[in-house]
Order: sequence, then structure tokens, then C-alpha cells
Amino acid sequence: KSMPLLCSAYAMNCYKTICVALAIAYFMECSQLYQAPFINSIRDTRVGGLLLGHGFLWSDLGCYTVGIALGAICDIIIRKKIEWRL
Repeated sequence: KSMPLLCSAYAMNCYKTICVALAIAYFMECSQLYQAPFINSIRDTRVGGLLLGHGFLWSDLGCYTVGIALGAICDIIIRKKIEWRL
């Protein structure tokens, strides 16, 4: 009887994880629109460039969405296979 409750709790947790991942990805991409001199000097470093990026691209938002969705689908499939074995 507790299995459906467990599955629904996992689904809600998965949904929250997807939302947080999308929010972070979109925020980081949109932050690239801000081009103040001090933030650009950070972007000019290797680590700053990797963390903050250099330029905004609409296509990146689509790629982040597809990547996060594929990761969530793979996670759900793997968890269902594990539950099936139990």
C-alpha cells in the first residue's frame, strides 16, 4: 500500500529537481546579458568563463531544456527498473 505514496513522493521530488535545474540554467544564461566591466573581467578568466559564459544564445535555453528533460526521463526509467526488481 505504501508503494503508490512512495512513487507520488518521488514524482514530486523529481518535478522540483527539474524546476530548480531549469531555473539555474535559465538564470545563468540570462545573466550573460549583463555586461558590466567588472563581470566581464571575471568572464575573461578561465574559471569565470566556464562558470558564467560569454554570450547569450536563445538556442542554449532550448538545449538546457532538452538536456534536463532527457536526464529526468532516464532517471525515471532507471528508478522504475529498480522498483520492478524489488
